[in-house]
Amino acid sequence: MASNAAKALNKLRIVNIPWTVGDHQLKQYFSQFGHIAKAKVVFDKRTGLSKNIGYLEIPDNETYHSILNKPNHHLEGFDLHIKHYWESNDQ
Repeated sequence: MASNAAKALNKLRIVNIPWTVGDHQLKQYFSQFGHIAKAKVVFDKRTGLSKNIGYLEIPDNETYHSILNKPNHHLEGFDLHIKHYWESNDQ
């Protein structure tokens, strides 16, 4: 029987995502660091446009720390900002 700790996912908030990037591209970029369980770009429900933020769910600590320890992340010419994600954060 697996414990709740074993099921927990590490979560990161990604800020300054290019408006042309969707879930697949975000996951593809971060997959170079290891397994990404889920990548989600947030879109405005009213306009359908990207809010330039997204979230990653990462099942293992090694991948999580590899992403955090890289000083700079660039995607389509944009500098991505990586932050710890806490459930209480507002989207």
